[in-house]
Amino acid sequence: MPSQNCLSKSFYVVIVCAGSAARFGSDIPKQYLKLAGKTVLQRSIDAFIGTEGLRDICVVVNPAHEKYYSEIITPYSNVSVCEGGDDRYSSVYSGLKYFSKLKCEDIVLVHDAARPFVKGAEIRSLLNAMETYDAATLSAPVVDTLCYGDREALAQNRVDRNNLWALQTPQAFKYGT
Repeated sequence: MPSQNCLSKSFYVVIVCAGSAARFGSDIPKQYLKLAGKTVLQRSIDAFIGTEGLRDICVVVNPAHEKYYSEIITPYSNVSVCEGGDDRYSSVYSGLKYFSKLKCEDIVLVHDAARPFVKGAEIRSLLNAMETYDAATLSAPVVDTLCYGDREALAQNRVDRNNLWALQTPQAFKYGT
């Protein structure tokens, strides 16, 4: 069972939401589509809202999407927005600059808006890991069959999955790191 130390630890969240979701093939970016009555972005925000220690969330947005995100963000008192960049790296950096007044030891979680199913237990697990480490991430074992090489050789070039992990979000780190 996770330690209860994280309950007193404050943290901040950057939710990256500036992408166009071009591969998704919709006129509306997937983070603004509804999923069982709520937008994907709302579900991502709500995953953090109930977690003790949350101080602030910065949703990193594309200003061209204001008609989608402004209505979603308005009801939340501790959720702000900042402008994203041309790629994920630039958008995360923009979110970190939004929190530029943080101390080196403050904890930041970076999450993708298009990943709405993060669980409270996973968030608490990351916060608990931050009691020991300067950075931590969620991961899951790779279960798909992986192959490499040209099409004809795929069946002969399988990758051993025993030590492969898919990294997920949120990812946590101390701001100074």
